[in-house]
Amino acid sequence: MGDGLTTFEEAVESVTVAIYFTGPDGTISYVNPAFEVFTGYCADEVIGETPAVLDSGEHDEEFFEDLWETILDGRVWEGEIRNRRKDGSTYVADQTIAPIVRDDEISGFAAIQVDITDRKQDKLELRTFEQAVEYAGHSLIVTDTQGRIEYVNPAFEEITGYSREEAIGATPAILNSGEHDDEFYRRLWETILSGEVWHAELVNERRDGERFIVDQTIAPILDDEGDIERFVAVNRDITDRKEIERKLLNQRDDLEILNQVVRHDIRNDLQLVVAYAEMLEDHVDDAGQSYLDKVRTSADNAVELTKTARVLSDVMLQTDAERTAVSLSDALESKVQEVDSAHDHASVSITGSVPDVDVCADELLESVFRNLLRNAVQHNDKDDPAVTVSVATHDDSVSIRVQDNGPGIPDSRKDEIFGKGEKGIDSPGTGLGLYLVGSLVDRYGGSVDVFDADPEGSIFEVELERV
Repeated sequence: MGDGLTTFEEAVESVTVAIYFTGPDGTISYVNPAFEVFTGYCADEVIGETPAVLDSGEHDEEFFEDLWETILDGRVWEGEIRNRRKDGSTYVADQTIAPIVRDDEISGFAAIQVDITDRKQDKLELRTFEQAVEYAGHSLIVTDTQGRIEYVNPAFEEITGYSREEAIGATPAILNSGEHDDEFYRRLWETILSGEVWHAELVNERRDGERFIVDQTIAPILDDEGDIERFVAVNRDITDRKEIERKLLNQRDDLEILNQVVRHDIRNDLQLVVAYAEMLEDHVDDAGQSYLDKVRTSADNAVELTKTARVLSDVMLQTDAERTAVSLSDALESKVQEVDSAHDHASVSITGSVPDVDVCADELLESVFRNLLRNAVQHNDKDDPAVTVSVATHDDSVSIRVQDNGPGIPDSRKDEIFGKGEKGIDSPGTGLGLYLVGSLVDRYGGSVDVFDADPEGSIFEVELERV
C-alpha cells in the first residue's frame, strides 16, 4: 500500500493539470505544482484558504449554488469555469470536482482543472472568422488543389445566382464568360501552384448569363509541412465601379471636346466681335454709341468668360496635378497690373510690397488672383471702384487679402459664394470665377474666405502654404 500511495503522490505531483484537495468546508489542504503554475499562487498562499481566492467575479451565485448542491449530494460536478490568477489575469478551466467519501461520509473534495484558455480562444477566433466570412459582402470560394469547390459563402450565392448546392463539387469554370483566353488561366494556375498570390480583374458570368466584373485575389492555403492543400478566392464585385469609370472617361472625352471649342472657336469669334466693334467706333452717331459700348462690354466679358471656362476645364481634366513652388510676387503683381489696365474707371493697387516668397501652387495660380480682382471690380456699384491688395506672411503660410469698396456680401451668402454656379449680388454672370477660385485653392491645400470690410465692401482672403 505504501508503494501504491507513493506512486499516486508522484503522479499527482508530475501531471500537467492543476489538482487541489479541500476539506468538507472547502478549505484547501493541498495543491500540486501544476496548480501553482496555472494560478500563480504558491502552496503556502492558498492552503488554509478556499477556492474563492480564484474567483473572477464572472459567475453568479446560482452557478456556485448548483456546484455545491451537486458535490454535497455526493455527485461529481463538471463544467467550465473562469478563474483569476494572482496577477489579475483570467483563464478558462475545464473543471471536475469529486467528493472524497470515507465511511459513507464526505470527508473532502478533489478538484482537477485543465487549462483550456487557448482552446477557447481558438474556438472564438474560428467562430468570429466563420461569421465574418458568412456575412462578408465579397464572394468567397474555397477549392481543393484540383479546383473543385468545397465552400462558398452567401455573398457568392447572391452575386453569381448559383446556390451553394449547385456550386460545391463544381469548379469556378461555371462562371467562365469566355472573355479570357487559355493563356490567362494558364498564368493564373502557374502563379497559385507555385505558392504565390494571384490578383487580377476578371469578367465572369452569372447563372442567368449576365456578365459582371470582379477584382479577384486567389491565395494558396498551406498545411503544417508547407504543402498546398487548398485555395481560397476572394472576389469583389466591381461592375458598378467599372461602369462609373467608363462614364467618367466618356465625360472626360466630351469635356476635352468642349475645352477645344471654348479655347479656339468661340474665343476666336468673340475676338472678331471685339475687333469689329472697335472699327465701328468712328461710324456710329451719338444715339448708337451707347449700344456699341454695350456690345463691346458684353464681348469683353464673354472673352473673359471663355478664359475662365478654359482654365476650369484644365482643372477638371487634370487628375494628377502636381503642386510646385510658385513665386507669389510674379503671380500676383502681373494680375494686379493687368486688371487695373483693363478697367479705366477703377483703381486696382497693392498696399505695401509683395514679399519675395514661394507658395505651394501651380501654373494656374494667376487665375485665382485674376478672378478675385475682376470679381471685385465687376460687382462694384460705385462710380469709382477701388480694390486694394495686401499680403501678410506667417511662419508656414501667406495671406493675400483683396478688399473692395462695393456693396458687400450678405452673411447668408458667404458660406456658398464659392459654390458651383453661385452668382454675386445683382450679377449677370455665371459665378464660375469664384467657383474656379475655390477649386484651385482647395487643390493647393489652402483656404479662401470672405469677410465684411470696414466701413463698407468685402474682403476676400486667400491663405496658401509657404514652400
